[in-house]
Amino acid sequence: ENRVVLEIFPNGFSPEILTDIQDDAVSAGIRGIKNQWNIDFSHTIGTNRLDYTVNNSNNASLGIASPRTFYAGGFLYKQNTTNLDLARTFDWLQGVNMAFGAELRVENYQIIAGEEASYVDGGSTYINDTGQELPRIPGAQVFPGFRPENELNRFRTNSAAYLDIEANILEELLVKAAIRYESYNDFGGQLVWKLSGRYKLSEDFIIRSGYATGFRAPSLHQVFFQNISTQFVGGESFQVGTFNNESAVVKEAFGVKNLKPELSSHLSLGFSGKLGEDLTFSADYYRINIEDRIVLSGRFSEGYESVLDPFGVGAAQFFTNAIDSRTSGVDISLEYRTDIAQGILT
Repeated sequence: ENRVVLEIFPNGFSPEILTDIQDDAVSAGIRGIKNQWNIDFSHTIGTNRLDYTVNNSNNASLGIASPRTFYAGGFLYKQNTTNLDLARTFDWLQGVNMAFGAELRVENYQIIAGEEASYVDGGSTYINDTGQELPRIPGAQVFPGFRPENELNRFRTNSAAYLDIEANILEELLVKAAIRYESYNDFGGQLVWKLSGRYKLSEDFIIRSGYATGFRAPSLHQVFFQNISTQFVGGESFQVGTFNNESAVVKEAFGVKNLKPELSSHLSLGFSGKLGEDLTFSADYYRINIEDRIVLSGRFSEGYESVLDPFGVGAAQFFTNAIDSRTSGVDISLEYRTDIAQGILT
């Protein structure tokens, strides 16, 4: 009875979370050739908006005055990206391709509050089986709306530059090397690189390998997202708060440090070739190591009641750098082409 107004839903209710998603993007640019350099300049503006509506629900704390449908708020993400790329082929060695460029990106992340009825505590109470008068749970059931204090509007800038060189050192040997430097105004800079090669043993068989490093800063969503939702564990429902990385709850109560960027390395080794004109094959081994992967934690509840009670939740979770992972495997493909009547079967 703490979650349902029986006068509105005498037989209980099954709430729905409805989403309205809108994506918009506009790109403009110019391409051309100047002094044998291929030049590509572009600018892209993109937005993504996600709004939540909770239907067939109630805010039990409002009593019989509760609506059944609530606008619970949403998210807005904007991105402005400017790119400049230049590339050219030189008659050095057996042929050299060179490319370099730069990127500037500005990101904006917003959390939008829901209507007041979706989160407010209306003060309505109920009488339990033992005759006690207890408060009802506030907010739209299953997905309380975002509160005004959860609203935010955050910006971030990222600039990057890269250099990529591909050279046929010998007729049989192709070598590629690339470096990229990225700089975030909130997570600093990082240099990543890649080195790969391909050797042609014969016209029908080649081997290849590569090694690369990677860098991914936490997204604005992972740093700032927070909300309260109803989650079911063992058949029982709990109000669970997802607290962002800036909150005092995460930093002080749980001792979690600021999110760090993920670092990775990628190794690959393989070969490919053909048998006759119609049968081709390839096999590649890969291994990907990622350090400090960002994941959503489990739910913390026991022993933290005094911390969580002021927020009206029974458990807390948050994003944290919790995992180092290693992924390895083999990709194998075999392709046979043959003519069938007027077409080709692959």
